[in-house]
Amino acid sequence: MKKILAFICAVAILFQGQVAFAAPLIGGIAKDATAPLITEESTEIATYNGEEGDPYAFRIIPLNSATYTIQTISTIDTIGELFQSDNPTSIVTDDDGGEDGNFKITQYLEAGTTYYLCVVNYTVDGDVVTLNITGGGLSTDPPVLNTTNPSGGRSGTVYAGHTFTATGGTGDIIYTVTSGSLPAGLSLASNGALSGTPTEEGSFTFTVTATDSATTPISDSHSYTILIGAPFSTDAALKASSTVKGVTVTSLGTPNASLSSETAGAVTITAAKAADTSNATTFVTLFDKNDTNATVKAVKYASGTTDFSDFDVAMAYTNATIADGDFFIVRVMAEDSTTINYYRINVTVTAAQNTAKAITAFTFNGLTPAVTGTVNEGAKTIALSVPYGTDVTALVPSITHSGASVSPNTGVAQNFTNSVTYTVTAE
Repeated sequence: MKKILAFICAVAILFQGQVAFAAPLIGGIAKDATAPLITEESTEIATYNGEEGDPYAFRIIPLNSATYTIQTISTIDTIGELFQSDNPTSIVTDDDGGEDGNFKITQYLEAGTTYYLCVVNYTVDGDVVTLNITGGGLSTDPPVLNTTNPSGGRSGTVYAGHTFTATGGTGDIIYTVTSGSLPAGLSLASNGALSGTPTEEGSFTFTVTATDSATTPISDSHSYTILIGAPFSTDAALKASSTVKGVTVTSLGTPNASLSSETAGAVTITAAKAADTSNATTFVTLFDKNDTNATVKAVKYASGTTDFSDFDVAMAYTNATIADGDFFIVRVMAEDSTTINYYRINVTVTAAQNTAKAITAFTFNGLTPAVTGTVNEGAKTIALSVPYGTDVTALVPSITHSGASVSPNTGVAQNFTNSVTYTVTAE
């Protein structure tokens, strides 16, 4: 009689030589796709060169539901144990198949079900072992779906596409949605291609099943989630608060989808601001957009320009000097990258107003010697000394100032018996 061994298959298997691996176990047997799959009814499974009790794990997938005979043929003393799927308890064990040192298992097996066969040798000497399996035929690896979720999309926009794939299986793999639902507008082709234009937004969970073309088809299913966002915005408008050199644009005009058909808007800035490039905060030019997801490009053209074909490659305006008659072409592209508006903003540059308002010289006409006053700008006073006996009731001043006007005006006689107040107004 054979000596009794505790029958626990470890995590090393042999298949055409010894291969070590670690995997989930059923009673010590590896229970995943790393275990070699037996696909031929007569298979040389291993050369046993290990120690007594070395384990060998294999997968068997019946092609048809039938009674199968699983048998080893060799000079090596072997024992076989068969497990169904992930059940930790074997469904059948055979020690010697009639005391000839080889095991022989006869069992009804279900088509498409994965069975795990554990083979253990009791002989130290190495030899080739042939495994014979007869019954209803054997399947190749079942299809196994890639579990990556498809990329997201946007409602109303053609979906970029995703293809579900599976490894293994026999022949062509057919893909179908077997539960849940795709977003409206998307469809799954039998080859796994997901395409279309979604018409609703949200999160959608659905199950895809991959089925092979074996005589008794085998399937694999997996749940996926796809996110469809809100439609891309079509807002391609500028805000009325847009500015040029810090001055609010008077009118945006009427935009147009072409480069040369818009009705021009306008803005008027002073010469001082037009030339200033030193302070981007104070003299900022901002063609602001309604939708933050839109994109804006502004190009400044010189007065008289009629060819804007270089717009796409032209440098966008930053804070350069602006001359009278220059104008801007502004393109606003909506988030959908399709809706486009072009604006034209004509610029008028006016002379900078003089803010000065000081008296710089003050004299009395007709006095001999001439009398010139001393101007104290800080104290806002003017002091004059006239000859003794001068009639001060009708003196005529000549006034030089930096403002737009002075009141009372220069050349107008005044009574200087008491102080006279003069007011200078700036531009």
